[in-house]
Amino acid sequence: MIKEAKESQEKDEEYKSNTELLNWAQTYCCTFEKRIEEFKKHKDFNENDEGFKKLVELYQELKEATDKKDYPVIKKQLNKVEEMMKLVNELASKMPSQEKKDDEGYASGQDEDTLDVFFGAQL
Repeated sequence: MIKEAKESQEKDEEYKSNTELLNWAQTYCCTFEKRIEEFKKHKDFNENDEGFKKLVELYQELKEATDKKDYPVIKKQLNKVEEMMKLVNELASKMPSQEKKDDEGYASGQDEDTLDVFFGAQL
């Protein structure tokens, strides 16, 4: 019984570890996918930028491993997240903000009613 309990505990720990890896990978995939789409929509976007190409490559590797639930590869790719974040920051710095503010300081397209509700709730 002790042997079975130890085996069960090891399987539970492995399952928990794999689940955590998968959750992190899915979260990062979602985040990087959104950033990639934002870059593509930006007026100053350059699809031939080497940093962008590398970001997309790393994203696709992580996404593929996540979809296949290939835990050893997911773990390897999660070690590259810092590199991906650095690439995102470098790309973002190359593309000035498209957000324009009106005379009252609101970002264009921002719903003033939403701001009133938010600030009203703060009072």
